[in-house]
Amino acid sequence: MSKVLTHLHSVGLLSLCLLFLPIAAQAATPPDCLSREWVLPGKIPQEDRPAYNKSLNQCNQDLKAAWVDEMRADNQSDSTRMVVFWHNHFTSSIQKVRLPNLIWQQHELITRYAMGNFRVFLHAIAKDPAMLIYLDGVRNLRQAPNENFAREVLELFTLGEGHYSEQDVKEAARAFTGWSLNKQRQFMFNLKQHDDSDKIFMDHSGKLNGDDILDIVLNNPETAHFITEKLWAYWVGKPAPQRVNQLAQGFYQNYEIADLIDAIKATDEYRNRPRNQVKSPVELLIPILVKTGNDLPSAAVAKQLRTLGQDLFNPPNVKGWPSGNDWLTSTYLIDRQNILASYGRDYGKRLTEQQQACSTEPLADLMPTPPLRKTFASSCPQKIVQWLTDPSFQLK
Repeated sequence: MSKVLTHLHSVGLLSLCLLFLPIAAQAATPPDCLSREWVLPGKIPQEDRPAYNKSLNQCNQDLKAAWVDEMRADNQSDSTRMVVFWHNHFTSSIQKVRLPNLIWQQHELITRYAMGNFRVFLHAIAKDPAMLIYLDGVRNLRQAPNENFAREVLELFTLGEGHYSEQDVKEAARAFTGWSLNKQRQFMFNLKQHDDSDKIFMDHSGKLNGDDILDIVLNNPETAHFITEKLWAYWVGKPAPQRVNQLAQGFYQNYEIADLIDAIKATDEYRNRPRNQVKSPVELLIPILVKTGNDLPSAAVAKQLRTLGQDLFNPPNVKGWPSGNDWLTSTYLIDRQNILASYGRDYGKRLTEQQQACSTEPLADLMPTPPLRKTFASSCPQKIVQWLTDPSFQLK
C-alpha cells in the first residue's frame, strides 16, 4: 500500500544531532600537507603536474602514517577497531577522490561517529564530500541520474542484496539528484539539479528527496539486521542466526552502535568464540608494535600494511578490503611471515642488548591458542621469531 512519507530530518535538526553525538576516538593531528590547497590534477598546468603529483603522493603517504600513529596511540581499543570497520563499510578511495583534505575530513567524521548513533551517522556520511565524489553522487543530475551512489547506499550501507528492487535503485537515484558540492567542496543541495517529481520507493510515494530515502531504509528492520549481522561476523565470526535476530531487534529500537557492541560482547557466543578468524594486517601488526615498543616509523608500517593487502584509505573496490582466509594468499602469507620475523628479530635483539629476560609474555594475549611449536631455539631473537611466525599467531 502506497504511503506518503513525512520528512523528519530537516538539515537543521540533523546538524543539531551531529553536535551531540558521542566521540568514538580521537583522530590524529592532521598532517602538515593538508594546510595547502589541493585541486584536481586536471586543473594543474601540464608542465607542473610531475611536481604536483609527487607532492600529492607524499601527502597521501603522510595521511596513512597519521592513521597508523592514531592506531598505535590507542592500541586497538574497541573505538579504534570500529573506525577501521566503518572505513571498510563506508568505503572511499584516495586514488579516486584525489583530494587528501577530503579523505582526512571523512576520516575525522568516521572517527567521531564510529561508536555513536547509526541513524545520524548514515545521514552524515551520505553527505560527506569524499563519499559523493567516490560514488559519483556529484554526477547525479536531474536530466541524467547516476545510480552508483543510490545502489551502494542500498546494497552496501543499509539493506544488503535481495531487499530492494532495480526500480528502487532508479527511484532512489532520482531522489538523490541535487546532492552536490559548492566551490569550497562542502555539501550543498542544488535545487536546480533536483528531480522534484513524484517517486515511488519501497511502497512510499511523494516528492521524495535523499534524506527521505535514508529515513525509509532506516525504518526498515532489514537495515538493523544487515548491520547487526555484519558486526557479529566482525566480532564473533561464527554464524548464530537466532542471536543475530535478537540483537537486531534491539538495535532497531535506537540504532546505538556502542550498545550493540556491548550486547554482542555480553553473549556466550562471543566469550566462547573459537578464535579461528584470520587477523587483518592492521589487527596483526599494530598490537605487536605497541606491545614490543617497536619504534619503526609509521610511514614504513603503512607500507607494510599495503604489502599485506590493507592499503589505508585505499580499499580495492566498493566492497572494501579482503577478509578471513582471503588474507592468506600465497604471496600475502610469505610477506606476513617475513614481516613478523623482522619484528621478532628486532624485539629479541633489543631484549638481549638491554639484558632483559627473553619472554614472550607481552605477546601472550595475541596468541589465541598455545603455539604449535613446543621447543624454542636457545637464542632470544630466534625464540621470539618462532613465536611470532607460529601459525596460531595469524588467528584471533
